[in-house]
Amino acid sequence: MAESLDNPTQKRWGRVAKMALGGATAMCGLMGVCGYLGFLDDTQGNILNNFGGDDGLIESMSDMAIAIARFMLALTMFATFPMESFVARHAIITLFYGGQWDDDDNDENVTGIDRSSRVTISLFVAALIPSMLLHDLGVVLALAGTVGGSYLSYIAPGLIYLAVNGERFLALTERYVIAGGENARRRDLDEGDLPVAGEAGIKIEAPEQGHAPWWYYPLLFPLWTYVAKSKRNEGGGPPPGEAAGDAVAARKSHHGDGNEGMVMSPFSSMSTEAEELPDASAGDFVVAIFFVVFGVVATVAGLYSLFVSGD
Repeated sequence: MAESLDNPTQKRWGRVAKMALGGATAMCGLMGVCGYLGFLDDTQGNILNNFGGDDGLIESMSDMAIAIARFMLALTMFATFPMESFVARHAIITLFYGGQWDDDDNDENVTGIDRSSRVTISLFVAALIPSMLLHDLGVVLALAGTVGGSYLSYIAPGLIYLAVNGERFLALTERYVIAGGENARRRDLDEGDLPVAGEAGIKIEAPEQGHAPWWYYPLLFPLWTYVAKSKRNEGGGPPPGEAAGDAVAARKSHHGDGNEGMVMSPFSSMSTEAEELPDASAGDFVVAIFFVVFGVVATVAGLYSLFVSGD
């Protein structure tokens, strides 16, 4: 999708992503609110079950409309499953096999089935078994929305934003949290602090170091700083000061043309020209952390409602 843009830059891709996610959020919110207002506390996980017609008999136009809606839902799942399986397979091979779709020479393959086919079959079986055991789609939708929806929509984006902009977050934390504000209590050395000739025994007073405030731990700053340091500790991304084009060229020189059995990023052809992208602000990090906290709270509340307080 990124390659379909006329000028695929990060800024233009960000604008497309915001418009797509904003439109999807508005449509899903409208559908969800209207559905809930129709049945309130009696709303089921699969709202189509609220309309009855489970006996399969079509005795009115209302039953016909519900039957068509169920058919469209099944058709949607039929078309969605291959796309979701493709994404899941791509993620598994990238994470666990370094993007290598074919077996290595030293791999012991007793099945005679290549790696991509084995992952595909495993994903299909993992989805087939629950579908044969569960008869209430509402439970599946509720569990998927509680765990998968919260993680993909709130937790993962917030953590990824912290990790990608980790250096900026650590700098802001050091300046405003540890140091205690924009005017830090640290005092820089000047010429008056240096020992003069014949007074070598004079000690230089070290600059005053900042201390974490009492709310540093209740607000989980150790966790956020750990996430911010994760990308740096893993060596992700080009070194500071290295252009994206240089990093791509280095990878190509090391792996040939970069396409030999490797899973290429959709941004591999994105323009590497210098872009004036604004630095992440403190407000951006507040929103990212709020997303993570909100996602965790939503997950816990959803699981509690589904398994503890549910009928």
